[in-house]
Amino acid sequence: MTSALTKHFGFLALLALLLAGCDKRASSRGEQIQVHKHEHKPLHHGTPVVLGDEEYHLELVLDPAAGRMQAYVMDGELENFVRIQAQSFNIAARLPGREEILKLIAVPNNATGEKVGDTSLFETQAE
Repeated sequence: MTSALTKHFGFLALLALLLAGCDKRASSRGEQIQVHKHEHKPLHHGTPVVLGDEEYHLELVLDPAAGRMQAYVMDGELENFVRIQAQSFNIAARLPGREEILKLIAVPNNATGEKVGDTSLFETQAE
C-alpha cells in the first residue's frame, strides 16, 4: 500500500510541476508567454486514439488497397510500442449511417519476437 501511495503522490508532484511550467502569464514587459501545444506524432502516419487519461494510445493505420486496418498499441507519448497479452479486441467504427464492430487479431512478428499473447500489433480486414 505504501508503494502505491508513494507512486500516487509522486505523480501528483510531477503533475503540479508540469502545470506550473505551462502557466500563461504576462512578462515584465507586458508580453504574453507562448504556451506550447502538447503533440504526439504517429509513427506510421495513422490516426491516434487516446486510451484512458493518455496512459496509452492506439495508432490506427488503414490500408485501403489491401482492405486492412492495423492497430498499434503505443505508450502515452505515442513513441514506444506496448506489448499486451490480448489475443484480440474489438473497436466500434462509426461509418456514415451505421456503426460496425471490428475485431482486431494479434499479429506475431518474428523480427521483433512478438507473438500472439505478447504483441503490440493487431489487424483486421476493413473494407
